Formats: sequence, structure tokens, C-alpha cells
Amino acid sequence: MGLIGFLPQFSPSYDVLSGDTSFIVSMELPGSPSELDVQVGMIDRRTLVIRGTKEDYKRPNDSYVKVPQTSVGHSPIRYGHFNQVITFDSDISTELVNASRCDGHFIVILPKRFLPIPPL
Repeated sequence: MGLIGFLPQFSPSYDVLSGDTSFIVSMELPGSPSELDVQVGMIDRRTLVIRGTKEDYKRPNDSYVKVPQTSVGHSPIRYGHFNQVITFDSDISTELVNASRCDGHFIVILPKRFLPIPPL
């Protein structure tokens, strides 16, 4: 039995920024919308999951083949399935999480959840 439809796993690079009111996750995911399938979810108030698939680029026709990395010393484009779990040190307002794409990055903004201060 062959591995038809098999895609490798990879881990996109990402940064996490923390501000006074929110966290920002910036994940490198270049590619056209037709090549990317990304889902964002919260496991709980502190744990974000970003998962998806980056499809291999489409060649103009079947006469092109990839050159092995070792033969020309290039770094191949990463593609395949990814699943990234990120845990924060503060609760997130999960209903306000917002995700978008910008300049080859997948950006997730996660507002911090602040509990009201009880009156004295």
C-alpha cells in the first residue's frame, strides 16, 4: 500500500508577544490561500492550538521534479501538516480571540482576561 496523499509534518516558526492587554502570536506561514488550511482553537482559557496544512506548491506540469537538497545546497520549502500548542501565563478572553493573515504571517490576537475587582 502506497502513501498517496501523505504530507510530512513540520513546525512553522512563531513568536509570542505579551502586552498589557493582550498576547500576539505571529506564525510564519507564507503561501497563497489555496495552499493553506489553518484552524485556531482554545483548549481552555490559557491554551491555544493552531493546526493546519500547507500544501506543496503546484508545478506548471509534470515534467518538473524537485532537485534533492544535497545536490545544490538549497533549503527546501516546508509544507505538510502542523499542530502547535501554546500555553500562556494569563487567562485569555476566548470569545475575543481574532486571527488574520498578513505578509506571509498568520497573526492571532488574544486579549487577556481581567477579572473585575470586587468592591471593598
